[in-house]
Amino acid sequence: MSACAYTCDPVARAIGECTRLVKAENLDAWLSVLLAPAAARPALLGVWALVAETARLPWRLHEPLLARLRMEFWREALLGKGEAGHAAAAQPFLRLWPPALPCEDMAESLAHLALLADGAVDTPEQAVEWAEHTFTPLFRTLLVAATVSRDGMQISPPDAATMEEPLRALARGYGLGFLLRRAGWPRTSTPAPLLSGALAEEDAARQLVPLSREAHAQARRHAWPRRQLAALWPATLMQAWLARAQAQPGFPVKPAPMLSQAARQWRLLGHWLRGRL
Repeated sequence: MSACAYTCDPVARAIGECTRLVKAENLDAWLSVLLAPAAARPALLGVWALVAETARLPWRLHEPLLARLRMEFWREALLGKGEAGHAAAAQPFLRLWPPALPCEDMAESLAHLALLADGAVDTPEQAVEWAEHTFTPLFRTLLVAATVSRDGMQISPPDAATMEEPLRALARGYGLGFLLRRAGWPRTSTPAPLLSGALAEEDAARQLVPLSREAHAQARRHAWPRRQLAALWPATLMQAWLARAQAQPGFPVKPAPMLSQAARQWRLLGHWLRGRL
């Protein structure tokens, strides 16, 4: 595609902008999207770009209220409500949102992500509840995105009845890892730590690691269709990081180093060859 064609094509431009955002904010998701069926990649990229845009706000904006308002703006834009829907219609991730992809689940996920603007998680029970409520709707949306065709319509829709419990387990595993990954990053929106109360101490916060790994192991026992695996592999890469991070001194109070891109690619290749989560 020529440079002129790229700049004139709004979809191609949206793909480029979403790629830069997801690659910078969530390399696990970007690498996983590359292994998805070609028809599903734009939709998956659009979903992860919206998550990346909203999840980073507490670490970029200095006022909690601004972070919450911005997150609420994206929720209303996604649902097409009022001025927010019209103002954000040209945003790159919404340009990649296919007709078959529901908005309500993602709006619910963004609502729970907004709690990170100035909130804190005090107990393991709260952490598990937040993880499940935040990321079950996200992974449900990703599964639908993984089954869209080139014209944006859904093919072979996932069986919601049989997948709900494995999805909740996957969400718990990923969400707890998300909290642990972000715990060492000081938020600009509030001086309060992300993990507080009973989880304020390093040893207490480490209790979330086995909870995350157990939940992911439960999700892996489900027979996921191969076409949908690329939508779920970021959760598997999160577990790879957790396995390394828990051996680091000071984790999770101090940020643990991420896996290199090459290491992640090798892991994904192995999962792709085996056709499993």
